[in-house]
Amino acid sequence: MAQPAALSYSPAGSPNHFEISPLAFAAWRGDGACVAALLELPEARRELHLRDKEGWSVLHFAVRGGSPVCIRLLAQAGADVRAAVPGGQQAIHWAAAAASADCCAELLLAGALPTAPDSTGRTAVQLAQRRLQHEQAAEEQAPFQRQRLLRAQQHLTVRLAPAARPAAAPCAERR
Repeated sequence: MAQPAALSYSPAGSPNHFEISPLAFAAWRGDGACVAALLELPEARRELHLRDKEGWSVLHFAVRGGSPVCIRLLAQAGADVRAAVPGGQQAIHWAAAAASADCCAELLLAGALPTAPDSTGRTAVQLAQRRLQHEQAAEEQAPFQRQRLLRAQQHLTVRLAPAARPAAAPCAERR
């Protein structure tokens, strides 16, 4: 039986717009149904342990897509949850840095290590704490930022308002 056109498969090395495999692209898009369908193909299952030209695994793409469903499907199919990009960051590092609790939960259930260091020594736990600190600082600064923006808006409104000019006399009265 012929494959449907949507499931025709090209390997990772073949040219496409993003230069990534269809499985990685589906994971990046967060398309769980497509990932599940592609995982039925032997060609796609071989992609579970391969990397793209930047060193990303299919799980890294799923985290970038913010899809816990894709992460679960890929992990259940045998994707390495501890695979790291050249900078030493595993998918759990990316999920923690993005503050994606659902993605972190799926990766932890699949065996990811939150205390594994990247090449700079930072762990996923530290990245999550840093993200939280940045978000708290942004929330604290929000009222001040709003006040500054309102003052700037008022200043610009005053500067850009047309100056009060005497009304022009009707044409008949000008002579």
